[in-house]
Amino acid sequence: MARNPMRGALRKRIRESLLSTRRGFSWKSRRAIWIAAAVVAGVIVISLLFWRGSPQQGGANGGAGQGSIERQELAGANLAKIGVSVYFRQAGSRSLAPSSRDIFAARSPEVRARQLIQALVEGPQPAEANQVVAVLPKEAKVRQIYLLKDGTAVVDFSEEVSSLLPGGIDSEATAMESIRRTLLENVKEIKAVRFLINGKDTETFAGHIAIG
Repeated sequence: MARNPMRGALRKRIRESLLSTRRGFSWKSRRAIWIAAAVVAGVIVISLLFWRGSPQQGGANGGAGQGSIERQELAGANLAKIGVSVYFRQAGSRSLAPSSRDIFAARSPEVRARQLIQALVEGPQPAEANQVVAVLPKEAKVRQIYLLKDGTAVVDFSEEVSSLLPGGIDSEATAMESIRRTLLENVKEIKAVRFLINGKDTETFAGHIAIG
């Protein structure tokens, strides 16, 4: 039986059309898959960047994230204030005397401790000038405060606390006792206090008393 040329040509066109349709569908499908994959990858990258910059980074007991912890709790926060007692040297005596202050009721014990020490650095208020005397130089800075698992607060001072501390052994003993008493009485999480200067252990606070 002779083949019909017209029918053969028609079949050929149908096959070519189907093949072209399949190729177009396959190309479009692959393109759609690549676009979808790129979108998903972009969402993942953005999510990771957001998570890394979120407040969850850094633990409460770690020193590296402490600055961010303080900013999160105090900067722009609508926190109530609580009354505390900070201890200065009583005028004309070696004894310590309490002075009332208000600090922000931050959840972090390190943040509360930093506020307390800052009050000691700022010294007595004008109305207290005849009753108490400063125990720390105004140039002193707290570099970090760590709270260890056993309740020990490690206070890392700048070198000014030792180089500019006035007086001798009495001033040094008073300064150390003032910090310890202020922290222990106002921050229940703190059970003991240890000192560093510029991040390093030192045998003395200001050259006279060994730090325990």
